[in-house]
Amino acid sequence: MDSLFDRVRAVFGIDPRSLALFRVALGTLILLDLALRSRDLSVFYTDAGVLPRRHWIEITHRWHVSLHAASGELWWQVLLFVVAAIAAVALAIGYRTRTANLISLVLLGSLMNRNGLLLQGGDQLLVVMCFWGLFLPLGMRWSIDAALTPALRDDPNAPPPAMPPYQPWLGVASIAVTLQVLYLYFFTALLKTGGAWRSSFDAAFYAVSLQHFHTPIGEWMSGFPTLLKGATVFVLFAEFVGPVLVLVAVLWWKRESFERVFVTTRLVGLALLASLHVAFILMLHIGLFPLIDFMSLSLLIPGAV
Repeated sequence: MDSLFDRVRAVFGIDPRSLALFRVALGTLILLDLALRSRDLSVFYTDAGVLPRRHWIEITHRWHVSLHAASGELWWQVLLFVVAAIAAVALAIGYRTRTANLISLVLLGSLMNRNGLLLQGGDQLLVVMCFWGLFLPLGMRWSIDAALTPALRDDPNAPPPAMPPYQPWLGVASIAVTLQVLYLYFFTALLKTGGAWRSSFDAAFYAVSLQHFHTPIGEWMSGFPTLLKGATVFVLFAEFVGPVLVLVAVLWWKRESFERVFVTTRLVGLALLASLHVAFILMLHIGLFPLIDFMSLSLLIPGAV
C-alpha cells in the first residue's frame, strides 16, 4: 500500500459484495425472527397474553416507544408483522433498500420494546446492525436497485462512477460498524472476570451443564470437564485476539506484502470468532444469536474471498 490512507481503506473499508451478503442475511434473519415470534403472537404481544399493555406501561421506560403497543388486539399485531415481513423481503432482494431498511428498523425496535422480557443479546445486536445498515450502501451490488440503475442495467459488473470494480467502500459508517462488530467480542471478554473464567476455568462446563440450554452434543461434552477447561481458555483467547487480528494489518508498512498479510490476518481473526458460534450452535440452544453474529461478521469478509 502506498499510504496510510490506503491501508485504512483496506482494513476499514467494506467490499460491496460483503455489503450485499450482509443485506441478504439481515433481511433473511428478520424474516426468520418474525416467523419464530409469530408462533406465540397472541401470548406475548396482545392484551390477552402474559403482558397486557396496562402492565407493560408499569415496567417499561417512557422512552421505549412501541407501535405494537398502540393496540392490544391480535389483528394489529398481525398487520405489523406482515408489513415487517414485506420490508424484510424488500431489504433482502435490495428493492428500495434504504426505505426497506428504515421500515425494518422501526418495526424491529418497536417489536423489541413491546415485550422486553423476551429479549436476549442477539435481539439487541440485530437491531443495532439494522441501524448501521441505514448508513451503508447496501444496495450497491446484487440488488434490484443496482439492476435498475441505467449504468448497471446493461453491464451488471460495471463499477459506479469514479470507483474501480469492487473497491472497498470507506466511510464513517464502515469504520463505525467494523468497530461495532469487534467491540462485541473484545468487551465481552473484558467482562468475563469471574473465577469460572479466570481461575478455575469451569465456565464452559457450567454452560453445557444447563439442561434448559444444552444440546445432545453439549450434554455429551459435559462428561469431559478437563477438555472444557481448555474450551474456556480458547473462548477468552478468541475474543481477545480475534478482533486484534482483524485490524492489525493497518499497522503493516511493507507495501509489497500488505495484501497477503491483510488477507491472512483478517481470515484467521474471522475464523477464530466464527469458531465460537459454531461451538454455540453445536452445544447450546440460544436462538438466533449465533446466526446474527455470523451475519455481522460477514461484513468483514475481505474481497479476496
